[in-house]
Amino acid sequence: MKIYPNPSNSTFNIQLPTQQGFSLSVIDITGKVVYENKNATNTITIDATGFSTGVYFIKAINQRTVLRSKGVIKE
Repeated sequence: MKIYPNPSNSTFNIQLPTQQGFSLSVIDITGKVVYENKNATNTITIDATGFSTGVYFIKAINQRTVLRSKGVIKE
């Protein structure tokens, strides 16, 4: 999973490794899910303009794989 640009001011992209559907979550530092997509594929663009400044974690799960990011920074 690739996340770019990082850090980001307004939007960031998440590139998933396969075209199989993932359940994708963006989670803030307190553990609150701030974005969710139940059928994410390929590259997803997240509009983070409404997110507070800080670090967010990405989790993507499908039937065979669990992917977690180290974090994306929202400036």
